[in-house]
Amino acid sequence: MRLAIISERLNSPIDEGVKKTAYNLMLELRKKHEVYAISGNSGGNLDHTSAFNLGLFFLNLELRAHLRKIKPDIIIYIPKHSCTFSSFIKAKILKLFSKNSKVVMLGLQKCSLNFILRRVLFLLEPDHLFVSSKACAQAFKVLKNVEFFYPGVDLTVFRPTENKTRDLIKRKYYLPGDKFIYLHVGHLKKIRNLDLLTGILGEKDLLLLIHSTSTKSESDILGKLSGNKNVRIIDGYIENISEIYQAVDCYVFPTTYHKGAIDIPLSILEAMSCDLPVITTIFGGLPDVLRDAPKEGFFYFKNYSELERCVRFVKQMDRAAIRTRQLVEKFSWKASAEKVIKTVMANG
Repeated sequence: MRLAIISERLNSPIDEGVKKTAYNLMLELRKKHEVYAISGNSGGNLDHTSAFNLGLFFLNLELRAHLRKIKPDIIIYIPKHSCTFSSFIKAKILKLFSKNSKVVMLGLQKCSLNFILRRVLFLLEPDHLFVSSKACAQAFKVLKNVEFFYPGVDLTVFRPTENKTRDLIKRKYYLPGDKFIYLHVGHLKKIRNLDLLTGILGEKDLLLLIHSTSTKSESDILGKLSGNKNVRIIDGYIENISEIYQAVDCYVFPTTYHKGAIDIPLSILEAMSCDLPVITTIFGGLPDVLRDAPKEGFFYFKNYSELERCVRFVKQMDRAAIRTRQLVEKFSWKASAEKVIKTVMANG
C-alpha cells in the first residue's frame, strides 16, 4: 500500500511529542508499506523526506503535484497544533489535492473550538479523525468517523538498567550520585507548571529538566528555575535520551493546562518503560489508558499536598519493587500503526 505522512514538524531533531509520533509511525509503516514522508520545514530534514513551503493552508502547487505523482492510498496528516480549525482546513485541502486518497488526521492534543466552528466542521471532515482522549472525542462528536489513537513507546530502547550501569551514566552526564534526582522532559514554559516542583526539593534532591530544542524556552521561567541551586537544566538535544531516564530516580509531570503537552505525553510512557516511578497530574488521555497504581510506582495527584504525599511514598519504595514498565507494555508503535491502517481499511 502507498502512504503519505505529512506533518509541519517532521524534521530533526526528533525531541518532542508530535515529531516523535510522526517519525515513529513513519518507521513502523515503512516495514510493510511504501511510505512518502512530507515535512513543512526546510532545515534539518530527515532522510527520504520531501520538504515543501506549505504556507498557511497547504496551498502549494508543488505539494499538489507531488501528491498527484505518488498517488497515495492513504494520507496521514499529523498537525503540529492538533485539531485546530486551520488543521481541518489543511486536511480538506489535502483531500482536494488527492481526491482518491483516504485522508486521516491525528489529533494528539485537545483543542477548544467554539460552538459556531464545531457546527461547520462537517464541511471539512477528514475521512478519519484519530484522537487520544475521551474529552477530545467528545469535543468532536459532531463528526462521523472519530477513533481513538494511542501513541507507542520503543520498549527495546527505553528499558531498565542495573545499578552499576546507572552509576556509569550518572558520571557520563555529571549527575550527583548522592542525591535523589527528579526528572522532567519537555518545554520550559509556564504552561508546564514546573514552578510547582521546586517546592518538593530538599537539600538532598535535584530536579533535572531536559528542554526540548524544538521550542523556545520562556526567559522568565528559565531564569527562575536556573536560579535554584537544586535545579539543573540541560538545554540541548540528547541523542540517547533513554540514558537520562535510566540514571534518575523519579519522573514528575506537573502539567494541567491542555495545551501544555499532547494528550498522552510520550515522556511518561518512556519513563515507565524504564521502570521509573512516575508522579503525574490527571492529564489529557492518561486516565483513559492508565489507572492509578501505587504498588507498581504510578501515581496521580490533584494538588500540592497530594504531590508531597506521593513523593514521600516513592522515596520509601524499594527500587527493585517498582513495576511501571509492565503497565506500558501494551503501548507499541507497531500497534499504533496497525490501528490506523486497519481502521481505515475496515471502512473502505
